[in-house]
Amino acid sequence: MPDADTTIPPNSSLCVDHLARKPGVCIPWERKLDELPPITGDPRLVRKVWEDIDGLGYVYIWHCLLSF
Repeated sequence: MPDADTTIPPNSSLCVDHLARKPGVCIPWERKLDELPPITGDPRLVRKVWEDIDGLGYVYIWHCLLSF
């Protein structure tokens, strides 16, 4: 059992919360939005770009996992 000093806080990006994530997502938009400064432009465009980039990371991880 890990010590209290070595546990990962629930709001950490290292926390394993696979039940809260949709398939194909590494970091959900809702969590990333908390890390960003206020969006002054079109929030739908920012969300789409984030989800596209995040999806590429997810595909890359699976590619590396299955190819080697």
